[in-house]
Amino acid sequence: MVGAASLAAMIRAQSDSADRRMDRPGIPQFVVEYVLFHEMLHVKHPTRRSGCTLVSHSPEFRAEEKRFDQFTLARKVLDNLAR
Repeated sequence: MVGAASLAAMIRAQSDSADRRMDRPGIPQFVVEYVLFHEMLHVKHPTRRSGCTLVSHSPEFRAEEKRFDQFTLARKVLDNLAR
């Protein structure tokens, strides 16, 4: 079981680049909530090795990620920020 402090540290470490993209006015709250949801899924579905490859976004991770209410719209906003 992961403690609250460890969970917070893991989320901070994984979301540094996302923080920079979202540290601007006008980012919708649902996008911030999606990123937090995504990072929490990394705790539930940790990176694993498959042969010589590391798998951070397994099929189970992706299926659960799509359960976020505004998944498609949040991804579009983030994709636009990455350009």
